Amino acid sequence: MSSSASAVARRRPVGGMGGPVAIRPAGVLAEAVAADGSGAVREAVAAAAHAAGRSAGGEDLTAALRGCGYEPATTAGGSIDLRNCPFHRLAREHTELVCWLNLHLVRGVLEAGGHQPGRAVLAPRPGRCCVVVGPPSRSPKRPPDVRAGAVGSPSEVSR
Repeated sequence: MSSSASAVARRRPVGGMGGPVAIRPAGVLAEAVAADGSGAVREAVAAAAHAAGRSAGGEDLTAALRGCGYEPATTAGGSIDLRNCPFHRLAREHTELVCWLNLHLVRGVLEAGGHQPGRAVLAPRPGRCCVVVGPPSRSPKRPPDVRAGAVGSPSEVSR
């Protein structure tokens, strides 16, 4: 039996034996993503989550995260701890997918507000969102030199 078929078999009928089966659309979609062996659907979810985050983002990062359903709290070190998962019900059965979605959603929010998207990292903890937003960097990092032939550039690495 496939994982999708076994997930359907585990659903309990509403109203007892032989009654209608409770179908949760989000769960069905999550199962479709899991069944896609190519990874294309997972990447489409990441792109859609990132776009949704960009649409919801703004200068006030905490307010933007709240608007997405998170409960952000800034730590003494300047990180932002997301004290809840807006998708907690779906995350119980599809943890990896929901964490992937959260990561890209939060990165979109960061990007929209002019923050470094890479500040959002996966850091799963019980009872919290799997994403933590690291503190802003103290000094802007210079982007790597990617001119042809520069040390570490793609053309240098392939030599």
